[in-house]
Amino acid sequence: MNLLQYDVDLLAIKLLYGTVKENMLNTTLFLKNVSDLNYVCLDAAENLWVYNMYKFDEFGRDVTQLMLGALQNVLGNILKINKLVNQAVAYNEKNETAAMYQVFGQIYYILVDI
Repeated sequence: MNLLQYDVDLLAIKLLYGTVKENMLNTTLFLKNVSDLNYVCLDAAENLWVYNMYKFDEFGRDVTQLMLGALQNVLGNILKINKLVNQAVAYNEKNETAAMYQVFGQIYYILVDI
């Protein structure tokens, strides 16, 4: 029996008897053996899901409160965002794509940091 067959059988048993958290971890470890690229993709998606649920829990699992917090964040940082957008336009005109993408990352970080 090769490693892949052993991992599939072991994963099936773990999925039957594990909790949701354990099953996600077991699935991630299984995919790491199959393909490193799939592992990185699944791990990033899993981390994003956990982070989003953490933020959702901070707002009492209420979508209205979450959206209100996001709007307040944007209103509080509107001058900074406007300055960064103007920088991105200037970098685009100079054809400096790396600097422009860095500015987009800064804007994204401001928007998601509720």
